Amino acid sequence: MADDKPSELTVGQLSARAGVTRATIHHYVALGLLPAPRKTGERRALYAAESVGRVQAIKELQSRRFLPLRVVRSVLDGSGPAELRRVAARLLPKLEGAGLGRRLTRGELLRRGGLGEDVLTELERIGLVRAGADDRFGPDDAEVCAAVRAMRAAGMNEKLGFEPEAMGLYREVCERLLDVESRIFNPRVLGKLSPQRAAALAGVAAVESSRLLGALHRRLLRERIEAILGARPVSGSGEVRAKRGRRISRARGEAGGDPIAPVAALLPSRDEENPRRPRLSSKDGRRSA
Repeated sequence: MADDKPSELTVGQLSARAGVTRATIHHYVALGLLPAPRKTGERRALYAAESVGRVQAIKELQSRRFLPLRVVRSVLDGSGPAELRRVAARLLPKLEGAGLGRRLTRGELLRRGGLGEDVLTELERIGLVRAGADDRFGPDDAEVCAAVRAMRAAGMNEKLGFEPEAMGLYREVCERLLDVESRIFNPRVLGKLSPQRAAALAGVAAVESSRLLGALHRRLLRERIEAILGARPVSGSGEVRAKRGRRISRARGEAGGDPIAPVAALLPSRDEENPRRPRLSSKDGRRSA
């Protein structure tokens, strides 16, 4: 049976099949990311049908891997992966060294972490801990288990409706944060610094951003609790304050008058806290209104 797929496409056909605008295709050609089309007239040109896959690969590397276009070109040409691997090879030991301590077998982690097999299995399922190729767990996994154990011991367990899978929230938040960090970091570093310098910078950023997050989380939680107790004015518009006031009154009633017991019900969401706060754009991390 003959193949009825065209071997060449107009810019409109390529645009529709690849899911990008015509301007994007022209931009890729100008940057050398896409082979120039074959001219068939003064205002007409045909692109190879294989260009659909290449355009989609470019968008994948740019939008999901957050690689700058200069690095995308080297990846597509075959020189990029080696460079990226060199950066990764230098970065991994720095991240492993950030968590001091030896690797643990599953039995050792269960004994040290103080968690049951069922809880550990659930933490593995939702991605909070993971054994390596050697079937052992690292120091970071031990820290996660220790934190989960402490929260469960304090009362955040099944008796109050806190199932282990609820901890998956933390992985989801961290995944989104890593996406934003990559969108900001990669275009400014990859292809501009040597692999050794890029890995060193990423290693410092990884360690210090973790410290920043812990401190910032505590401070923001303290500020919100102070607002609940009246020690600090509640930020936001009048409508937001009114909604929050109703929620606080309702939560206090459910808690028997304790003003901070149902903390999760009382704390305002980020959007309520400042609905006009600038957002990070999806393009390169710059703030937009």
